[in-house]
Amino acid sequence: MAIMHRSDAKAGISETRVCAWKRAVVALAVAISLVFLPVVGTTAVAQDGAPAVSQSDAAGDTASAYRTLTAGEIVSGKSTVMLRVNGQEYTQFNTPPMLPAHANLKFDLDITITDDAIHNGHPDDPSQYRLDWEYLLPVAYDSLKGVTDSSGNAKVYVIEDGGQTVGAMKVVKGSNGNAVLQVSYDRDYAHDKHTGFFFRYTADADWKADSLDDERKQSWEFPGVSTVITVQREPWGVTGQKSCTKPDVASLTSTCTVTLNAEDDFDNFEFSDTPQDALVIKDDFSMAGVEGPWTPRFNYVEDAAGRVTNVSLDQSSLPRHGDPETPYLPKGTYTITYTTQIDAKLATTKPNDSNHYANAGNTATWKWKDHDEVSSTVEPEVPSAHYNWVQKNGNWEYGQNGSKRIRWEVQINTASDKFDLSNYTFVDTLHEGHEYDETAGVTVNYDWQGAQRVDNVENSGFAYNADPSGNADPSGFTFQFPKFSEGEGRKTCSIVYYTTVSDPNILELKNTGVLRCTEGNCAPQPGGPVDAVVRDKFNDKLLTKTSTKPENGYEEVAGGVYKVPWQIDFNPKDYKNITDLFLYEDWVHGNSDGNTQHMWYSKDYLDLKLQEQDEGEQWSVIDPAEYTVVEANRNNPDGGCTQETRDDRADVCYAADARELPGGTDYPSGWYHDGGRNSVDTYGNHDGAPAFRVVFKNRERRFTKKLRITYNTLCDGAPDKYHNYAKFMYKINGTPHYEVPQTDVEFALGNTAGKMVRANNDGGLGWKDSAVAEQVPDPDPNHPGQTMDGWTAHWRVWSNGVKSWWFCDWLTDPNGQRIVGPNGKPYKVDIPGMNGIKDLSEVQQITVTDTLPSDKWHLNTNKPVFGWFVSMPDPVTLNIDDGRGGTKAVNAWPTEWNERTKNDEAAEQWHVFNITQNGTCEDKEGVKGTCATYSDNNGQIIFTIPNVGTLSNWDFKGDPKNEDVELKEIKGENPTTSADESHIPVQGHSIIVLEFDTFITQEDAKLADNSTQQVTNRIDFNLGDPQSYAASGTTTIAKGDNVRLNKWGQSLSDNKILYTVDVDTKKIRDNRGYDFKAGEWLTLDDQLGSPNAEYVRSSFELKIDDHKLGAEYLNLQFGTHNGTETVTARIRGDAQLNADRNLNTANVWLRYEVRVKGVIGQQLQIGNTAKMKGSSNSAANTTQYITIAKSSADMGAKGATVLTKVDGSGDGTARLPGAQFEVCEVNTGQPASMAYGISGDGARRKPWTCNGASSTATTNQNGRIEFMSTNPDSASSAASNQVTGLKVNTLYVAWETKAPNGYLLDDAPHYFYIADDSNAGAGGQTPNLDPLRQYVVDNALVVTSSSFTVGDLPDPTVTLPSAGGRGMHLMALGIAVVAAGMCLAVVASGRGAKGRHAA
Repeated sequence: MAIMHRSDAKAGISETRVCAWKRAVVALAVAISLVFLPVVGTTAVAQDGAPAVSQSDAAGDTASAYRTLTAGEIVSGKSTVMLRVNGQEYTQFNTPPMLPAHANLKFDLDITITDDAIHNGHPDDPSQYRLDWEYLLPVAYDSLKGVTDSSGNAKVYVIEDGGQTVGAMKVVKGSNGNAVLQVSYDRDYAHDKHTGFFFRYTADADWKADSLDDERKQSWEFPGVSTVITVQREPWGVTGQKSCTKPDVASLTSTCTVTLNAEDDFDNFEFSDTPQDALVIKDDFSMAGVEGPWTPRFNYVEDAAGRVTNVSLDQSSLPRHGDPETPYLPKGTYTITYTTQIDAKLATTKPNDSNHYANAGNTATWKWKDHDEVSSTVEPEVPSAHYNWVQKNGNWEYGQNGSKRIRWEVQINTASDKFDLSNYTFVDTLHEGHEYDETAGVTVNYDWQGAQRVDNVENSGFAYNADPSGNADPSGFTFQFPKFSEGEGRKTCSIVYYTTVSDPNILELKNTGVLRCTEGNCAPQPGGPVDAVVRDKFNDKLLTKTSTKPENGYEEVAGGVYKVPWQIDFNPKDYKNITDLFLYEDWVHGNSDGNTQHMWYSKDYLDLKLQEQDEGEQWSVIDPAEYTVVEANRNNPDGGCTQETRDDRADVCYAADARELPGGTDYPSGWYHDGGRNSVDTYGNHDGAPAFRVVFKNRERRFTKKLRITYNTLCDGAPDKYHNYAKFMYKINGTPHYEVPQTDVEFALGNTAGKMVRANNDGGLGWKDSAVAEQVPDPDPNHPGQTMDGWTAHWRVWSNGVKSWWFCDWLTDPNGQRIVGPNGKPYKVDIPGMNGIKDLSEVQQITVTDTLPSDKWHLNTNKPVFGWFVSMPDPVTLNIDDGRGGTKAVNAWPTEWNERTKNDEAAEQWHVFNITQNGTCEDKEGVKGTCATYSDNNGQIIFTIPNVGTLSNWDFKGDPKNEDVELKEIKGENPTTSADESHIPVQGHSIIVLEFDTFITQEDAKLADNSTQQVTNRIDFNLGDPQSYAASGTTTIAKGDNVRLNKWGQSLSDNKILYTVDVDTKKIRDNRGYDFKAGEWLTLDDQLGSPNAEYVRSSFELKIDDHKLGAEYLNLQFGTHNGTETVTARIRGDAQLNADRNLNTANVWLRYEVRVKGVIGQQLQIGNTAKMKGSSNSAANTTQYITIAKSSADMGAKGATVLTKVDGSGDGTARLPGAQFEVCEVNTGQPASMAYGISGDGARRKPWTCNGASSTATTNQNGRIEFMSTNPDSASSAASNQVTGLKVNTLYVAWETKAPNGYLLDDAPHYFYIADDSNAGAGGQTPNLDPLRQYVVDNALVVTSSSFTVGDLPDPTVTLPSAGGRGMHLMALGIAVVAAGMCLAVVASGRGAKGRHAA
């Protein structure tokens, strides 16, 4: 059995507290971890060269810094030791385990010290406690592994819990050569935890088997523990070990190795290997390590089906000796290697261990003369593939006659890892309120290759459920997948069917799907059932949205900025009791890529007007004093609104502290996420001010008249189809209903030309117009082939279309649903006026003039200069529903999946041409052709492209939209159609695109150090008419600090990851041209990507040449963002190893550790991002996978749970006195949550119910409140920062009722419990906590039994007097609080201290 985990602060429900206002982000993950104790809570942080903290001087122990623990000072009933050998655990040694020499032994030690030994005769005075102890390990020090750091000093484990230091441990060498474990508890920790002090340590030893008795035995006796560990060494012989690689996910193949160590020559040696039923052994056995003139051979035994059932070493191939001659295995080390494959159809997993196969193992056996058979077995792991078993969704579909039905789609096996469908059956179950539409049927589609109906096909594997009488039961169906041929079943499947409403009173229509093994057990085991829900609350539509282009065109309110009008109409129809009309988000974005960077809201041009229509159909303006207009802040404080399916989403999914919209006509870059706003929206294309909301102040106002809302957005003129939707909530008879009216605007303004750098990232994440700093050609014609430092800008220019690709939209039905083709893919349609606008068939020559910023810029002819025409193939004609009861014909293009764009795309036609200076060109095969031409002179590049059918048509590799085109050769005859494709035909309605690079040298740019310059290029297309087809594009050259960071991670023991950030400070210095110096700081921002990870704050260090720098050179500030930890690291400019090795001459490393929290055995993915301050281009990302393991060092004790109040804007060290909290026992018969609600009067509504009265406490000068389980009779002496008499294993909640002066009130509840020593159960489980654990899981709460920290943010509206700063005034305030607390204590003692205890 494993080391027992007592249910103290370590084994309880423990989770490091994050800032209260971020806690809801991690609530669910923490709650889930409570189900599977033991949870890794405290963490041992191994630190190189760190001194062990001794507390003995304070206790008056002058004889020795450490006191040796005797057996009488150890609680024997709670102290254990266990032996682990290769994962096998031993607790009984009546028959010693037989072990090979040099076995790896792990001694798991768990020691509890008596209270008397700790208290030193002063149980009420922690300053007198004996906290430094030595425990004598009966294990040779030299045999232990991992007890020293990289410098050879004793490795110190600093134990932390809930942000508090518990103590330190290390192992040193004793005078007799044995190991000594030194344990030192932190005295501040002992002020809170005063009983049950324990420590745990795993001694990892390489057993040398050199102290054996005559029976080859060795024993170890640990002080204070009744168990004596005894082991016995195996006799000399042939030792061996078998291992196999983890099976490949797809092929289930493994490479197996048997290592044999013959400690002497052994006669009549035999070896064989036998697989289980579900394992196939390949006939590729080989044996390495053979010396001398013999060659091993293997014999293969097969069954009637040709399957290998046994493999043996041919004894006749062994060498021989003696008289008579006998085969023998010579002394030496041998390695036998071979391949296996698991038969997925036969393989099953173990009943209680789904991670290992039950019947796919194999056993190697060997024996020799006068010795029993030795065996080694491998039971392969089930590959840790990540499968998407079942995904399910349902949507309403409306018929032309007003009928409606639900379209359900089940997607199976959609992950990159695929299982074999042959082994499974899909089971579908309907819940009440709806039934299958058997007329529509059930269709199955594999790998999106085309749907096939299965419900009306005999022997298709489909069947509706039947009742006990054999009649059809419409409550469900099954579909058994066919038996595919080998490997063919690893595919994606989509199942589509329909249901109709059978009971209109059921408003939530639910459907459950699950995969089951077709034949009993199967591997891998399928996932659990998946539900999908469609709600049928309200079918009427009361809102519409429109946008009409003004007759005189869009008004230009500033240079290149236009005003676009929108209108929303609300018609209450015949509903008489409509209240609470709430436009909770109006959102606008570009349709081509979802970005919000070209259209936005400005308060100065919003011109919002709300009007009501009276009975005479006259419109009157509603007084603006009746409503407010603010941003729609997607901060999602409730933590459960990402899918917006809740009935209260309009109120809780958006933050209440919304800002006024920005003003002016400039695009408000960065405003959207400023100050951590809209944190739930992480899409990189979302910026600016894309959303606002309108709130009527009187939520009970009745809406009986038609309402009209008009307003404007601003647009920078970027051509696109802009999508605008409005999310509304209103109540009818008190029941909430939601509508999302929406419409589109096609905004082109005749812009039929464009120019930009890095166009393949147009609208992409973090697009910038940056030129690339690199080596560029020397423009001096006298220096051919030479290069210089400079910048290159990669340009794309286009005309006769708003984009450089064919800008399409989805083909949709009247309900906005995409129409799909026979291949299951949607269709796309042309957007008039956006593509191929002018007919070029009569334009024989197209001239393109690129005007560079100056004559110092040049065309880079060392890089490809080429272009292409974009057109579309002939569309297909479809007849679709026109929404009026009839049909209409539309032209559309089918789509296919494009792996590059990760989207369904219509097939564009590209005719690619080369551009040279003289118009002649030759491909790699020597085929000559005709090309377009360019000339580069005096800051202008002129391109000439003929359109008369003479341009050579080039075959190419890559995708022009992604800037990775390589021109291969001039095309010839099409081998399929025999058509001549060597020339580009005359183009008509096509888009013309050119791609080329321009450059400037550093010498010509004359750019100042650490500066940037943005320059503009203008492009003009002559398409054979007087109209102007012109566009401008910018590019920025930068000469400054930015360099890309390098970062890597390394998994350590004890659930930690070591990260190294490599900063090339030398390159930064060279880029800017001057040295780093004292007084300046280089700043890095680092963020963890998981709430399960936290920085080990004491581990941060700077290094140069792998040598540690002084701590004074590094300043750290910790924080949180979106529920994960962040750190800002500032490196001082004069940081140095010595005069020659500093930031100016060498790279600097920032190295630190991250500890990962979770359930033992849980695998977690931990991401981490570091970047230079203000430079997203410098970002370095790394991802590590870590499996949570039992910590090798731990320590702790029992006592008070402490709440510490800190300044949440800093590094957590500034303590705040004067914060008032209430605490009560939680009524676990009622629900609870992590976020406050809002009452009708706007007041906060507590998300829990108290069981009895509450108590009040105030943080003391150190910002502390102590929650204690002491006897209530002692409460008369309780201080104002103490709550006593709390019950153990009982859920409590603390909440702030008064913030310290100058700070904002904390907005979250803090749930905790006090653990009891009786919580320990078998295997570390805690049955006494089961009811509490279940309640926490059911309500998704964050709960701790450790001390925790609560941060308050400064109130921005309060400015404290400057004299002495905030800290001085808080100190004065703290003194006042202490004085007041003393008075209160006196009064309380006179009144019996009523109210001090928690009920």
